[in-house]
Amino acid sequence: MKRPEWRRAIGASLCGGALLASTAVMSSPTSDEFQRCDEMARASLKVCLKKHAGRDNDSCWQNARKKNIDCYAMVNNQYVRPDPASEAARRGAAMQAEAEAHARAAAAGKAATSPPASR
Repeated sequence: MKRPEWRRAIGASLCGGALLASTAVMSSPTSDEFQRCDEMARASLKVCLKKHAGRDNDSCWQNARKKNIDCYAMVNNQYVRPDPASEAARRGAAMQAEAEAHARAAAAGKAATSPPASR
C-alpha cells in the first residue's frame, strides 16, 4: 500500500528537520582555528631559537610543542558539550548568586530610605 503524497512530504520534512537540528547542535572546530595554534607555536619557537642561538634547543622545541598541544586542547574544549549535571549546578549557582545580589540591593535600598534614628 502506497502512502499518500502529503504523508511522504511530512515524513521527509520531519526527517530533514531532525537532521538539520542535529547538525546545528553538533559542531566541531575548523582548520582555521587550528592554524592559529600552529602559527602561535611557530612564532614561539622562532623567538626561542633566536634567544638561544648555538645552544641545545631541545627545550625550545618542547615548549613550542606543549603550547601547540595546549592550544589544540583549548580549541577542542570550546566545542565539547557540557555535562548536564555540571550545567545544572552552574545554573543553580548563578541563580543563587543573583538572588543574593537582589537581596543585598533590597537591603541597601531599605537602609537608604529608612528615616534616621532619633536620639
